Amino acid sequence: MLVYWSCPEFINYLDGLITFHKEIVVAFKDAGVPMVAGTDAGTSGIVTGFSLHDELELLEDAGLTNEETLISATRLPAERLSIDDKVGTVEIGKYADLILLDSNPLDDIKNTRNISGVFVNGRWLDKAKIDRLLLELAQKNKAEKDKYEWKKISTKDFRGKILLIDFWASWCKPCINQFPNLEILNDEFKNKGLVVLGISLDEDIKKWKKSIEKHKLSWQNICYRKTNMSGFRQIRMY
Repeated sequence: MLVYWSCPEFINYLDGLITFHKEIVVAFKDAGVPMVAGTDAGTSGIVTGFSLHDELELLEDAGLTNEETLISATRLPAERLSIDDKVGTVEIGKYADLILLDSNPLDDIKNTRNISGVFVNGRWLDKAKIDRLLLELAQKNKAEKDKYEWKKISTKDFRGKILLIDFWASWCKPCINQFPNLEILNDEFKNKGLVVLGISLDEDIKKWKKSIEKHKLSWQNICYRKTNMSGFRQIRMY
């Protein structure tokens, strides 16, 4: 659950938070603390796979060398998860889950985006194949967009308001247990500038709508529905 103020003060707070996170990275590096990459996929604005490239660039910008940044996304995570006997480095006997780049990321971390192809479970996918898969996904999303109730939400809609965002899912019992508390807050403060917005991570639209109706949620809700390829989502209002 996140309380969000749609105002300049909150934007300044976010800017300060970014600066603080950079300082934390520098402090951890100076102290010799190992750091692993791993964007929080599934939350709003984070797109699986694509966001990792952003994170690598942010780590480099915060002070890690290109080599340290690459290690944070390869060897170190495997070691921390105790699966370094299977993945994390290129060695005989390990899984053939690899990426081949056209440019050296040790020269520029942005070169991780210059993908020539990938090995997935030992199967080679060249860039042309990857581009075709992404195109098929885009066409599928475009063909299905009319199945959803679309509505643009802008920060302007909440200007001067206090926006409380509740992340939940129909299968998340701790989330659902908080609904009565949200109802109390909504009833008490909705006439004083509070706006509650529910964001669900449900993949099943029917279960999502059923849960809203079952619990009689009185505030606006958004559902992100994953498509067949992780990282791309469609949005539906209720």
